[in-house]
Order: sequence, then structure tokens, then C-alpha cells
Amino acid sequence: MIKAIADLKIASAEEVEELKRLNQMFADILCQLRGATTNINQIARKLHTDGEIPNDSMSVFPQ
Repeated sequence: MIKAIADLKIASAEEVEELKRLNQMFADILCQLRGATTNINQIARKLHTDGEIPNDSMSVFPQ
């Protein structure tokens, strides 16, 4: 146990703050990714139900 404690690295306050910032950044990205995958699933469900892309949704895709 003494060796394990002796080998521990103590993080500085700056390192802790950086880790908190990175953690929040990844949480935000994960939230956005979940939203995007939800939209993709809704589109896939609509296509499987109707069998085609509705004409009014084509304006979303530039020509």
C-alpha cells in the first residue's frame, strides 16, 4: 500500500480544471450526437413507413 501511495501523481489545480473543461466538452458533444442520431432514426423510420422521401423535405437538401 505504501508503494501504491508513493507512486501516486497528484494533479495540479490547473490539470483538474482542464479535465473538468474537457469532460464538459465531451458531454456537450455527446448530447449533440444523441440529437443527431435521433433525427437520423426518425428519418429512417419515416422512409421505412412511407417508402419515399416527402417532396416538402427535399428543400432541406440543396441541389
